[in-house]
Amino acid sequence: MANVSIDIEQVVREVMAELGLAQPRRSPARENAAADQTSPRPFAGEGPGVRAAGQPVAPASNQLSALPPTSSPQPSHELTVSARVVTLAELDGRLGNGVRRVLVAPRAIVTPSVRDELRRKNIDLVVAGSDSKSALPSAGIPLAVVVHGKTDPEPLLKALAGDGIPVQPHQSDCIIAAGDLLAQRLAGGNALGLLLTKYAAAAVCLANRLPGVRAVLATDPATVAADAASVGANLLVVNPVHSGLFRARQIIGQFYRQGPQECPAAFRERLK
Repeated sequence: MANVSIDIEQVVREVMAELGLAQPRRSPARENAAADQTSPRPFAGEGPGVRAAGQPVAPASNQLSALPPTSSPQPSHELTVSARVVTLAELDGRLGNGVRRVLVAPRAIVTPSVRDELRRKNIDLVVAGSDSKSALPSAGIPLAVVVHGKTDPEPLLKALAGDGIPVQPHQSDCIIAAGDLLAQRLAGGNALGLLLTKYAAAAVCLANRLPGVRAVLATDPATVAADAASVGANLLVVNPVHSGLFRARQIIGQFYRQGPQECPAAFRERLK
């Protein structure tokens, strides 16, 4: 059994030597045979990173460091964030040293506080795989907006337009008619709708009775994207009086930026 153990160790050493990781330790019999040779012979399988017998073998760490990198280094002005939800905590201490662009995954949810911080520092927010801040799933898709009641929508609509959201506003005095109008706009697919009303709970219930409409009620910018994704929502209902201008703007922005989504397979039969 002792001889078998020695043979196994010898084989391991020779394999490591061929990989350029270690100098093989030859048995005494092989040492004597090598001494009889007039010239050194190369190891079998000699190639890059493996030296011929009798020549010094560089330390393993040096040989590995000479290997080409697997990918090109990231520019120092660019920060890539792979998190599904990008928060200020995720970026804590990472926006210094000349960072000018932050790259996020195509479906990443970026909190409003992060967007505000990046604007304050004049840092571009870029979706990975694109060269433009506007290259989002919703880019170019108009947002059909129906305003129900007597709420003045102008300040909010102007703020949304300033954020790059192409709004198509309509007015309705009837909450049922408002839902019907949005259902027509959403019928073709690849569309998004927004219903502004102080009767938000009723609006959600009524809208979800319409074919092809998947409505959600939003009150929190941090959760609206996840709530919408859970059912593939294409209609957002917001109470602008309750939310206020700034909060409503954040909520709607988060909903719009993730773009139209398909209904999850688990709910498709019920929500079709």
